[in-house]
Amino acid sequence: MGKPGTARILDKALFNVKPLKLRPPIEPLAHDVQTPENHPLWQFFGEQKSFLRTRSELEDIGRPWTIPQLRRKEFDDLHTLWYVCLKERNRLYRESQLLQDYTTRVGEESLDERNTAVDSVDKMVKTTMSRIRHVLAERYHSFKRTATFELESSIPKLLAEFRQKYLETDRTADSHAEGMLERFQFAFYGINPRLEDNIADAKVIEGLYSVAELKLQKYYVIPQASEVSETSNAAKNENETQNQDIIKEVKDIREAFLIFGAESSDEGILSAVETIKEIRESNEPLPKSSDTEVLTELMYSTKEAV
Repeated sequence: MGKPGTARILDKALFNVKPLKLRPPIEPLAHDVQTPENHPLWQFFGEQKSFLRTRSELEDIGRPWTIPQLRRKEFDDLHTLWYVCLKERNRLYRESQLLQDYTTRVGEESLDERNTAVDSVDKMVKTTMSRIRHVLAERYHSFKRTATFELESSIPKLLAEFRQKYLETDRTADSHAEGMLERFQFAFYGINPRLEDNIADAKVIEGLYSVAELKLQKYYVIPQASEVSETSNAAKNENETQNQDIIKEVKDIREAFLIFGAESSDEGILSAVETIKEIRESNEPLPKSSDTEVLTELMYSTKEAV
């Protein structure tokens, strides 16, 4: 009895197969490997995606973030910045290990300077991360303190204490005083430094008047009266004119907005006061009932200008 049909077909196919020629294996090379541009591991390399960054690239990274800068950031921004720093430390650690291994094997002293640059940048990144934790700790302890006593009953006392401390601060230390004021306005009124990013509600309007009054008291140098004899009519008229030009208080939300947005310095507040004088010459003070509407328009126009 012969083979089944399938077996005969298989025998015939095997008989007609040509001998297989083995070729030498292909040696894997780096240039034969194509890495996608959006591969996530590129995050652990520099912007140029080079194996090692040059010393100049490392020196261009910049400086650590300061605590006043970090205090202006929201929690999400601090969270993002933390992980940006964490990835940078991973890059630096990878480069540091490569440099140390190469220096150990080859003994090339020229790489020591680049290793020093890596260490320097790593210290700056660690400083930023330490300051982020400091700012978050400040916010946490502030929150815990507010939860342990009746805040509403303590607000007048806290406001008075801050007013005294702020007005007694050295007027030449602009950045320090500005940082104090930014923390105050955010803690008591929820006002972000960029006023156009806020919502024109009653709390923000109250804070705007309060901050404007503080800046006006601290930085506005009231012109001195004329030294002409008191019995002279010219002296009396001149003094009366000067008194009319003195800005002693903020009369409406428009004036508060100008002073709030002015630079915290004698020159900045003086410039805002001069603008207020021009407005008062041709306009009556705005009613309090229009504060919300006017502030919304001012904030919108500022955001459009930016």
